[in-house]
Amino acid sequence: MNRSQRPILAALVVAVFGGCSDSTGTRLMPAGTLSVALSGALTGHFDVRGAQPVPGRREPATFAAARVSPMSADRYLVTGFRARDGNRQDLLSLELSSVSAPGSYVAGGNLVLGGVGSAALPEYVYRITAGAVEVTTLTATRMTGTFAATAVGGTFLNTFPVQPGDTVRLTAGTFDVPIVRP
Repeated sequence: MNRSQRPILAALVVAVFGGCSDSTGTRLMPAGTLSVALSGALTGHFDVRGAQPVPGRREPATFAAARVSPMSADRYLVTGFRARDGNRQDLLSLELSSVSAPGSYVAGGNLVLGGVGSAALPEYVYRITAGAVEVTTLTATRMTGTFAATAVGGTFLNTFPVQPGDTVRLTAGTFDVPIVRP
């Protein structure tokens, strides 16, 4: 990621998860979970469980949540952040459109490892090119579901060691996340 793209990614993270409050103004967020197996160019698991921190917190945090788009009430960004050493975070995001009830949806999104929230280049960046999400529960405050996807590396963020065409398969994915509204 070049220097001009870092502020854009940082602004996206802040805009996506800017915080919420109850009727008294106290900032709070219920805990969420997101878990998926990775195979192919990357192997292992991406697992997060936690509550979104208070906005303005500087150190990396581990949490999962779904943000409703300020542009359209039926667009969601289901995201998991995983804190790592060295002020780094990993990010998995699933972009869903036209979600109005439980059901099957096509997902886009990104898998970024080792670069969110830090001044360093990400270690790995993959774009989800084919994703399927089954939303099993959708309420005003919570979303649950399962997912599988294929993510492909590329030169869209000029990151290495990802080679264009490197593929990561995301399987047996699950999420149970609070919904954050603008």
